[in-house]
Amino acid sequence: MSTTKTIAALDECELPTLKGKDLLSFKQAIELVVVRSGLIIIPNHKISLPFTVERYNRKFVLRSHIPAFNTEIIEYLASENEVEVLFDTSGYYIDPALIKRKTPHAPTEVKAVFSIFGKGNVLNLSQHEFIKHLDQVRACKQAVYLPDSTFKVHDLPEDYLAENLAAIRAFEISIDVLQTHQLMALKHLELENREYIMRHLHDNGGFQALEAAKIINFFVGN
Repeated sequence: MSTTKTIAALDECELPTLKGKDLLSFKQAIELVVVRSGLIIIPNHKISLPFTVERYNRKFVLRSHIPAFNTEIIEYLASENEVEVLFDTSGYYIDPALIKRKTPHAPTEVKAVFSIFGKGNVLNLSQHEFIKHLDQVRACKQAVYLPDSTFKVHDLPEDYLAENLAAIRAFEISIDVLQTHQLMALKHLELENREYIMRHLHDNGGFQALEAAKIINFFVGN
């Protein structure tokens, strides 16, 4: 299922438990998950991987893939143990010149840091299903980093696909809890100033600027 369709279907589904002082909504989290890699955290292991958000019946899952040589991680996921996936959008600072205040203002970071908790499940996908998954990951990343590219996974040679698909395993993690750890969205500024900064970021920025504008926009008016 595409991310757009996933978001549109939220009203029909069971949503995760939200935790944290400042709360991202599930819709807001989905919009950040699909363009960022997440850090899987399990006992004795951490690994960063790309994720998509999928919907089955009325429940949501994170889906990803991992090199098959990570046997301990795969075994842990297959045992349906609880897994944490940490997403961190840190790294974009707002120029003080954009902040309209009478007193000086230091550069201000905009970010959202949150975790998704759920149980793992290793998948046995057909080649067609695996290619579809990889193409969904490719589409999300390519739209951000290589918007002019026309590459698609299924265009790769058949022998190349067969060899490389055998070397990775697909898995899912149920989305049971969404815990927001930290949000910095310029909420201390007046609405007019936040809207001005968003317009500037949209008109002049690259991917990180647009992502920062999105995070600010989540809380405009709040």
